[in-house]
This record gives sequence, structure tokens and C-alpha cells, in this order.
Amino acid sequence: MAGVARLKYRAAWFAEHNVRLVGGEWVRFRGTGMHKTSTRPRAGPPAREVSVKCDAMEDWKVERYVSELERQIEYVKLSVKALDETIRSNNVQETFRNLHSFLTHAACISKLFWPPEQKSKARAELLRKLLGVEEETSPGLSNRSLRNSLDHFDERLDEAFSKGHGKLFVDSNIGSVGAIDLGPELVFRNYDPTSRIYTFREQDFDLGQICKEVGDIERALMAWRTQQAT
Repeated sequence: MAGVARLKYRAAWFAEHNVRLVGGEWVRFRGTGMHKTSTRPRAGPPAREVSVKCDAMEDWKVERYVSELERQIEYVKLSVKALDETIRSNNVQETFRNLHSFLTHAACISKLFWPPEQKSKARAELLRKLLGVEEETSPGLSNRSLRNSLDHFDERLDEAFSKGHGKLFVDSNIGSVGAIDLGPELVFRNYDPTSRIYTFREQDFDLGQICKEVGDIERALMAWRTQQAT
């Protein structure tokens, strides 16, 4: 019973002082934001000192960013489901529409962690630390060049035409890119459902890797939610 009482005291102390275990590190949440603490909580294990400093952010703001992240993850999952259905039905137009949708929502997740604007860098750093997301372990999500090429397709055509390409090219093809008897610079949109590789001109993008990274982030979010509830 004494051990149970001690556990209850420790839990109450953590709740009172808003100290939580995030990514293996003790983090103190205050009314003005999140602060990594290097002091030893009297009721818990020693906190590890962290060299990275995050700007303060109110808890409700963190919740809004996390909620948006959860929303975009759901949209990615819905896009994958729709994509698999259109591939089975051999609907080329809907397949590439769903691919574009998948990449758009994946890019929304990416921008939450790696935003293009300098003013958003501190927020992104906080979210990455909160969920243990690193660019080295998320090569698919952190690279938005395919989504950018699709969103600026007109500019990619301008570039191809300026180099004398474009009179004969492949676009919106489903299958192995190796079966196409043209130079790689003439393959604009090709998706191989077997390997989950999307080829745009001379670049290959592994959509299966992006799905894996989104799944990893979803699991990290679930762990964070569980931690918040304790």
C-alpha cells in the first residue's frame, strides 16, 4: 500500500507541476509555454538537460497544431484508400487525382514540421521535439519537390519546351517506368503501384516511404495523447 501511495503522490506532483515525459525527456509545461527542464523533479527521475531551446508557446496553441496534424494524417489515409480503389478499377484519371490529393495532404504535414517561412521555424522546432520527428528519419515527408512540381506543372512544361522537349512525352501512366521507351526527361507523371514509386521526369519518389513516415508520426501522436491523459 505504501508503494501505491508513493505512485499516487508522484502522479499528483507531476500533474500539479505540469511535468511530462516527452520523447524520453522530462518537459515542464507552464502557462506561458513549454520549457525543457534540467532540474531534478523531487517526485520523479532526474530531467535530462537539452541544448535545443524552444520558444514559449501556450498549451492551447500546441493543441491546435497537433489537431491540424491529426486532421491531415486522416486525409492522407483517406487518399491512400481511395487511391487503392481507383487502381483496382483501372481508373487512370481518378488515380492521379488521388495521388495529387495524397501528396497535398502529406505536404501539409511536412510544412508543420519544416515550414518555408522563417517566422514559423520556432513553432516547427517545438513540434518536431514534441513528437521526436527528424529530417534524417523523414526523407520522404521533408522533400516536397514532387508536390511542388505538380502544383507548378505549367512551369515544368515551360522548362521542357525551352529545352526542345515536349512534342512527344508520356504523362499519367500507370506501370513500370522501365517499360517506357523514352528518355526519363520525357516522363512527366508515372506511378508504379507495385513499388509505389512516382516518377516525375528524372526523379523517383517513394510514396511507400511517405506512408511509413506518416504512420510513425501517427503513433507518436497517439503516445503523446496518452501521456497527456495521465
